This record gives sequence, structure tokens and C-alpha cells, in this order.
Amino acid sequence: MGRCRQRGLSLVELMIAMTLSLLLMAGVVQVVLASKRSYQANLALAELQESGRFALDAMALDLRNAGFRGACAAGLVNASGQSSAQYALESAGIEGYGSGMSAPAWLPSSRLGNTDALLLRYASDTPLEARSISGSTLTLASGSVSASAFYLLSDQQSCLLLRNIGSGSALVAERSLQHLLAPATRVYPYRYAIYWIGKGVDGNPGLFLTDNSENSGVAQTSELVSGVAGLSLRYGVAGTGEGVVTSYKAAREMAPGDWRRVRTVRVSLLLQSLTREVDEAPASISFDGRTLAPNPERRLRLVMGSTTAMRNGAP
Repeated sequence: MGRCRQRGLSLVELMIAMTLSLLLMAGVVQVVLASKRSYQANLALAELQESGRFALDAMALDLRNAGFRGACAAGLVNASGQSSAQYALESAGIEGYGSGMSAPAWLPSSRLGNTDALLLRYASDTPLEARSISGSTLTLASGSVSASAFYLLSDQQSCLLLRNIGSGSALVAERSLQHLLAPATRVYPYRYAIYWIGKGVDGNPGLFLTDNSENSGVAQTSELVSGVAGLSLRYGVAGTGEGVVTSYKAAREMAPGDWRRVRTVRVSLLLQSLTREVDEAPASISFDGRTLAPNPERRLRLVMGSTTAMRNGAP
């Protein structure tokens, strides 16, 4: 009988096969990891763009409304009993803060350093109609008002900003309203809005909004967008007696009378991703005239901006 011989892989052949398999697996892993990093970077970029658009749109809406005081030809009388800048609609619909300035009373104390802030004032554009006026009481034709909230009354001849001490269909002021012509009087809820950069509960910077509640007039603060690390504002100021913007200024360059002549506002936002380790090649970035060092946490960063025209210039 012939001798039965068995054949198989030698140790060297087995080691070569294992090495080739490991190299192939390493290549596959690298491709998967690269795809994952690319996906994370694209997702972070999309989130930044969406957050930036939302923040710019929210600010643009208030900027376009800023300074609106109803249809009054004469000067506005502030009878609100409030001396704070939040209710100084008679001076201007806009006021800003920037680095290098003394902090105004309306500036939130938890604002992050080297960031601008913006105060806007206006009457909401959904008025209520008056049915009758007797003494200090104005009775509405429809709708209702909230106690302790602030309203602007306009009858196309004069404007009056006041705090309501009535409720329901009766708006009650702390002064006579007899000088207002009831059929022409409109009641506008008053609003102020402060945009600023602070730190959220998760430790990330964000764009915050402080405004007055239309139901009580009490200030309330909320985080609009997380991941906003910087806010830069430039104000387009019209020349004296002109309606055309002649220069753009930072808040620290504005004279007191310039705020009444602001016609446009350039808003720039510095956004950073909430996720770390997504920027493959961290680099310095320019923002607000400064060059910022690469992010040590490799967060993706993006600068977005827009220019908004103000529709309600001060008379």
C-alpha cells in the first residue's frame, strides 16, 4: 500500500496570510473612521449653519420692529413710571454695548467678556382698539389687557407709554386719558429685547434673550441658541438730516445722538460646535477685528453675519 501523505499551510504561510488579513482590516477600519469623522464634521457644520440662521432671523425680526411707536405725529410721553433704559422708547428704539464701554444698567451681569450686547424697544404691531375712554380708564372694543403689563397708546396725534393697573377689557392708567380720542386710539403691547452672549447650563456659550413678559411686564431670560460664542455689532448711522447711511460704527464710537440716526445694523456671530474633536485641522479664525487661536478642543467654528435695515427711524 502507498503511504498516505497530508499537506497543509506551513507556519510561514500562515503568518503571511494573517499579516495580510490584519493589513486589510486596518485599511477597512481607517476608511470607516474617516467616514465617521467626515460625517460628524458635516453634521456639526449643518448644525452651526442652522443655529446661525435661526439666531440671525430672530434678531432681524426685532431689529426691523425696533422704534415702532404707532401712528403718532407728536412726541412720545413716557408715563410708565420706569426710569430704566429698557422703557426709554422716547429716546431711541435701539441702544448697544461693546467692549471698552462702561457697563449700562440694562446689561446682564453674566454676559461673557469681549462680546457685544443689544437693547431694542418697540410697540408690538398687533394693536387693540378702544371703545371708550373715561377718566383714567380705557375700555377695549375687543380683546383684553394684562395687569402690570406695559402698553403704548396712540391716537395719531400723541403717544403715551404706561403701565396698566387694570385687567380684562379695562385698561386703567395712573393718569387721565381724556386727551386721547377714543375712536382713533390703538393700544399696543410694549416690548423690549436684550440680546447677549452668556453661558448655558451645559457650560457651552449661547445667545440669550432677556425681554419683558407681555402678561406681567416682569423680565424673563431664555437661551435662544446654544453654541454662539461671540456677538459683534456695527451700526449704520445716517448723516444729520439725511436718510442714507454714511458710516458704520461700533457701540463705543457712538455719540448719544447717533442712536436716533441708526438705519441699519450689521450682526456677526461666532458659532462653535457643541461636539468636541470634529475639526480635523484646527486653525485660527478672524472675528470682530481679532484673530482667535485654534480651538484646543477641536470644535468646529464658523462666522455668520447679516445686515438688517431698521424700518422705524426716530422722528
